[in-house]
Amino acid sequence: MRKAVLFLDDFMPLTCLHLKAVSFLVKDNSETEVFFGVLRQGDYQLPTEMLKALAKNDLRYKIFETKGNTDILTILEDFKRQHDFSHVTLLIHHDLLSEFDDDIVFSENETLAVIFDDPSMAQRPQPGVIPVYVGNLPQTKEKALEGTLIDCPRPILEYIVQQKLFFASNLSYFLTELRYQHSLRVALTAYDIALSNGLDPLKAFTAGIFHDCAKDLVKAKQKDILDQHFPNIYPVEPFAYHQFASSYLASAVFKIKDKEILQAIESHCTGTGNMSKLDKCIYTADKVEPGREFETYSMRQEAIKDLDASFKAVLKDQVRYFHENNIRFLTCKYTHDLYKTYIPLEVENDE
Repeated sequence: MRKAVLFLDDFMPLTCLHLKAVSFLVKDNSETEVFFGVLRQGDYQLPTEMLKALAKNDLRYKIFETKGNTDILTILEDFKRQHDFSHVTLLIHHDLLSEFDDDIVFSENETLAVIFDDPSMAQRPQPGVIPVYVGNLPQTKEKALEGTLIDCPRPILEYIVQQKLFFASNLSYFLTELRYQHSLRVALTAYDIALSNGLDPLKAFTAGIFHDCAKDLVKAKQKDILDQHFPNIYPVEPFAYHQFASSYLASAVFKIKDKEILQAIESHCTGTGNMSKLDKCIYTADKVEPGREFETYSMRQEAIKDLDASFKAVLKDQVRYFHENNIRFLTCKYTHDLYKTYIPLEVENDE
């Protein structure tokens, strides 16, 4: 029996909660095909292109072209005419229930599944409705648009930042194109490292995309931010001002409030003697992203396999560079503590 789930939403943007809702319905049934259809007036092409980015990277998902049609029942009938499935489950958000008449009856080869934002509502569904609760979908979509909680699948994240949509559009105003592209690469590299090392890849992506957001501000402005908002930090060289200024900008402008993310931004340049796994992830991703002028592929692969070992390898590589070029690098307390803590033997004769 060929079965299908037809998921209709505006998908602005598609989030991980959308996929959790699909997984709830499909579970381990590999015979069920999943189609996404954009339910949106006006510019329906943008969410459609985002969905195509997902489908291109995950063959489990397909796109049903609604072409701007917003009548749910008409879309359902069009879908059934174009596809020969023995059963179709229509999945929608509960806000769309108002589109149906109270006395509507689905045929025996159709099922209506509804996403509820409130678990108590999901426990009291209408007769004949499959309730789905995965979290607050509208709130998650809004936070993804803002960048405060970027809870989206990787292909969607990549599409958003490449096309400079939503939060990425605002971020691009603060950065040169070169800096923006570097931040994009760091974010995606951090995502991949985090995913394979037991960290939250979405937190890693967020820290990566915003890690340099203040670096293109003039140094005087960066110093003003340090003086006003980080009065108790140890002295740092001007090249490191931006790690603190970027943390402030991420919080004040982009409303990032997660302390782990902000700490990872604050330590990505100088490091510290007490680096969390996320700190190490961003520090490493910044050094091994694919746009660097030296070969980094093997270093990225090592980071994906073992973050701690790769982090130390990056530090050792930097020490070799400093020694070869007679550069004093332990004058900053944060950097001093970083190297003395994680690779003490390599710097035992440095002060």
